[in-house]
Amino acid sequence: MTLPRLLVVEEYNSLQQARDSIALGYRRVSTAVESLSLTFGRADGDTGYSAPCALLKGRGCPAYHSQEPIPSGALPRGNKSCILDCNHVGTCVATAGFCQCPMGWTGDGCHIRLRRPCTNKPRSWGLEQIDPGPENLTAYRPPNNPFWSSKAAMCSGACDKDMGMCYCPSHTPFGHIPAGEGSLPGKYVLARRVGRPMGHACQPNKDEENQPINFGMTERDWLYGAKGWCMAEEPEHRCSCFKACRVQNMQCNGHGECQQGYCKCQDGWFGQDCAYRVQGVPDSPGMDNSTRPWIKQFVHTPAAREPGARGPRLRPLIWVYELPTDYSSLMLQYRVERDHCVTRTFSDDNSTVEAVRVYQLEMGLHEMMLQSSHRTLDPEEADFFYVPLYTACYIQPVVTWGDGPFYYGPIPGRTIQATGFMEEAYHQLRSRYPYWDRKGGRDHIIYVPHDEASCYVPKALRSAIILSHWGRQDSNHTSWTGHAPDNYSVEARDPLWLPKGHLHRINRGPCFDAEKDLVLPDLHNSHFHAHSPLMGNPTVHRKWLALFKGRLQMKNLPYSQGVRQKIALVSREEDWLNNHGILYGDHEAFDGLPSYSQLMSESTFCLAIIGDGYTSRYEDAITHGCIPVVIMDNVSPTLGTIINEADISVRVAFKDVERLPQILKAIPRDEIERLQRNIGRVWRRFLWSSYPLTGPLLQAQLDANLARFNGTEDPSLLPARDTAHDMSQGDAFQTLMEWLYGRMDP
Repeated sequence: MTLPRLLVVEEYNSLQQARDSIALGYRRVSTAVESLSLTFGRADGDTGYSAPCALLKGRGCPAYHSQEPIPSGALPRGNKSCILDCNHVGTCVATAGFCQCPMGWTGDGCHIRLRRPCTNKPRSWGLEQIDPGPENLTAYRPPNNPFWSSKAAMCSGACDKDMGMCYCPSHTPFGHIPAGEGSLPGKYVLARRVGRPMGHACQPNKDEENQPINFGMTERDWLYGAKGWCMAEEPEHRCSCFKACRVQNMQCNGHGECQQGYCKCQDGWFGQDCAYRVQGVPDSPGMDNSTRPWIKQFVHTPAAREPGARGPRLRPLIWVYELPTDYSSLMLQYRVERDHCVTRTFSDDNSTVEAVRVYQLEMGLHEMMLQSSHRTLDPEEADFFYVPLYTACYIQPVVTWGDGPFYYGPIPGRTIQATGFMEEAYHQLRSRYPYWDRKGGRDHIIYVPHDEASCYVPKALRSAIILSHWGRQDSNHTSWTGHAPDNYSVEARDPLWLPKGHLHRINRGPCFDAEKDLVLPDLHNSHFHAHSPLMGNPTVHRKWLALFKGRLQMKNLPYSQGVRQKIALVSREEDWLNNHGILYGDHEAFDGLPSYSQLMSESTFCLAIIGDGYTSRYEDAITHGCIPVVIMDNVSPTLGTIINEADISVRVAFKDVERLPQILKAIPRDEIERLQRNIGRVWRRFLWSSYPLTGPLLQAQLDANLARFNGTEDPSLLPARDTAHDMSQGDAFQTLMEWLYGRMDP
């Protein structure tokens, strides 16, 4: 369709004004036309991603793209003081008057020591963590204290009791030497020498008397021999790099020291990412422009800039809560390995290393919110309020590592503890700020990424917008997990903390409310899509009818509700591989075959089957041009409330999985091509490609592939690859902003 020109030049005083008006008018008309026609797809011959609102439901996308920008307002300034000046260890939130404390400290003034000792088991009652007691390893000789009943924080060396981390013994050349009595607070690590870390897989298997230690897995000489880890400048054997490694997050807006995820802000700056300034403190260049140029890519905080430097903004405006660190950065400081709970680390030469972990969107989405042009530092002008909660990081690895922290009390069950974690955060935000009560939490946003997390969000937070990966919609639900510590349906009571029981505080209705919640795609590293034809690689013949590669757990029948196991048995008995071209199996079954990315690119259908709840295979398929087969009864898939799943996927009920080959082969060719074309129109909605970490890497891959394979594409193969596009546009984050805008009052 040819759009009319907007002849409005004479109405303006300058040519630049005319150009701006034409661009805005074109966008409005274009978006309006697309919202009417492209919701149902374009003509069969039209391929590629070009229409911003193609196939999207609701008013969010067209309304977002046709809105009038709003001017930037004045930045709020902090003028409140904090108790004891936060003991010189914490940061004063000068807009609210409370302290954000690092690990090792707590209290209104960060003046109370918060210990997290290494220990062999969690306490069963009380509030104080268990101290490991005397460093006498004879207590851990077999057959006492078998390894499987112990905690990972067991330590035969020197323990840093702020973080619960084990280091080489103090008497060794590379041992941990704590600070002496009476040392002043205010430093990140209170130690005269940090030393080399000894993780749970790097504990000696024998004591000094050459007697076995049941939790040790490393030869004693590897640690304490002449060339040992704790003894030699250049050791022959190295322990895994845990907390001592260089790990950075959010980069503190260039105005603070990142201390394993906690920002210790420079004088005059404050907030979780050092974005706020105390009254009277001028803006100034950050360390990204001086001593630390390697962090420049990750220092981007438009909300912290003066109005003249920010320019006009688009709504929604989102305020990110400033809360005590217990619910976010403390979890980062307590994590075990270098790439747990983070999206990236820095190597010794300051180059960026992408993390490869599930649930890393938890920290990633928080960082995107902080760095987004939709962020506001003024809560009074906010349309929505984002509450950063690191529940997945708490579940794994924090609470499984040592003795707590617990919410509330030492009650068994990781997900039961996570519910208490969220409930406590709710009480914190209500006691410190008035914003929840204004609309009963309906304009608040929480993100809970763990397997079934949307099901155990406490009732107190249910009115909020819940972002998750789990769109389960049946009422009176019970847990589908095959992992006992994650079973949220188990009742738990405590006479002090849970007199009414755990189940009393969670919702019995659907885990996911399509009227207010959204299922988000997962965040993968940039290499995950290496062979996808949508990433500039040539589209290849899809020689496999269907593909599934993942855990089966054949002896764990509760896992996947037995569906993965049932399909595995039938596929072997009926030889689906040779009779139907269906690849199905666990990771070991694919040894010697091409990569997962390549196999998805060569498959017509990709199975998205429940696991312990959430599975990312729906979006994995879409970003490879493979049609997802949804095998998740009563579960809405990723972005299912925005994009009709029938336009890009196929659904098969649990009861019909034995007939899967017949069902897939019965789908007409023209329907397969329709689904593939539609996937080509929306696939970028399932990538977080505007994220400063993954976006540039994905763009570089795309550009390189387009240059490398120019002219090699076969136009008869679908979905057709994009010939060129900007990866920062139309991605999952923009989709989220469009959807939120659609929820605002017209």
